[in-house]
Amino acid sequence: MSKILLLGDCHGRFYNILYILNECMTHNIDISSVIQCGDFGFYEREFATLKKMNVNKFQIPVNVIDGNHEDHEWLSEQDHEAWKSSHNIFYKKRGTIEEIDGSIIAYVGGALNVDRAQHGSINKRTTNYLLDIEVNEFLEKAKSVPKIDLMVTHSCPHSIGVGMIGHPYFFESIEKFCHNKGHTTGRNEDCGDGSLTKMYRGLSALGKLPTNWVFGHYHAYKMAKVGITNFYCIGTSDSSDGKKVKNPFVYDTQKKEIEFFPDKYLLNFDGYHSTHLK
Repeated sequence: MSKILLLGDCHGRFYNILYILNECMTHNIDISSVIQCGDFGFYEREFATLKKMNVNKFQIPVNVIDGNHEDHEWLSEQDHEAWKSSHNIFYKKRGTIEEIDGSIIAYVGGALNVDRAQHGSINKRTTNYLLDIEVNEFLEKAKSVPKIDLMVTHSCPHSIGVGMIGHPYFFESIEKFCHNKGHTTGRNEDCGDGSLTKMYRGLSALGKLPTNWVFGHYHAYKMAKVGITNFYCIGTSDSSDGKKVKNPFVYDTQKKEIEFFPDKYLLNFDGYHSTHLK
């Protein structure tokens, strides 16, 4: 049995993850590893800060997907295997499916930029957003597993009822950077990435919809159930959502459930604040 701490956007503030892991010990939250849901901070300049930290290596394994705010070109050129021993970072490429203590976990990174133009090469697969070919390859791979217990993405599907609400601040930029380039984001009151909507519907057709689906990206907390799938937006781990306390979400590989601890607040480097689920 394993318990896995689920963390949202970090944006290169790796010291906050170190603090949060220490707080888990303080609150007697027993975890064996971490899953971080993208916008980790895959930039050369950010990784250079790891060498300046007192601890160059996370206390426990940190499993990471890519988000939209990463240097995907740089990320594609790195020795991800070396990160396992040097930093205890386990990068999960888009479409990775693995089994951990009886739970089947799938990782599909990437998301649309709504605050700047999309970037990266389609041919080299270094785009910030998920490509159709990557969705199709993942769906083909999903045929070989009996079910998916936990899906990890950076954004969420739109127009299926998750109910993520887009910020009015981004209305103009979504039109400029997404819609005008042919990307769909759904209605503002149920927004997300069209590629993930296609993936969700593909999994539904296969009878392989996940039991749990966790994501970040929106810098907010939300839980919703759509059909058999429990969706969890888990905020950030760096206080960029304006909240400095993180209520911990923990995935139990034996129960195959996500536990939420509203009475236990995790302190990151910036201090305490209150936070509530929407």
